[in-house]
Amino acid sequence: ARAIMPVVAAFDDPKTPAPAAAAVPEPMMLVVSLDAQKLDIYRGIKHVASAKISSGMPGYDTKMGVFSILEKKRRHHSNLYSGAPMPFMQRLTRSGTALHAGAIPGYPASHGCVRLPYSFAPKLFEMTSVGQNVVVTRERPVPTRIEHPNLFELPPPKPQVAMAASVAVPRLLTDAVAV
Repeated sequence: ARAIMPVVAAFDDPKTPAPAAAAVPEPMMLVVSLDAQKLDIYRGIKHVASAKISSGMPGYDTKMGVFSILEKKRRHHSNLYSGAPMPFMQRLTRSGTALHAGAIPGYPASHGCVRLPYSFAPKLFEMTSVGQNVVVTRERPVPTRIEHPNLFELPPPKPQVAMAASVAVPRLLTDAVAV
């Protein structure tokens, strides 16, 4: 019987390239600009998509700040405004602010929520998750990478070494088979 031995290379061997690190996706951030009546989606510092919105009308201003998505419901009705439909609702506050599909007249017209186009809301709903960051501000800020020697950085991964299991059968050089 011939034993099949995998060819094993140490990752710290200069002749053997190290495997690529597992691709960790950049964090996604939603930015709502009240002045521009726009929602921008960023993955890290890369702009992914934009959509027109309709925020709170005077007297029902949309709250500004940094929020997390607290709850998501495909079919929701307002508890405050006569059971008004709020499809693809993503709750930002317990006091009634949410992202949801609605009419976009081109100016602030909601009761404090951020209305999204009916064609865009389902796509955004699928992209986000509870805990997702949402920034609501007047301007239209753009994320940038910050580098400074005093900022925390993750150390590079340590080299990984794989060891072959010992086999009781005598091994010949011709017995090694690449796996």
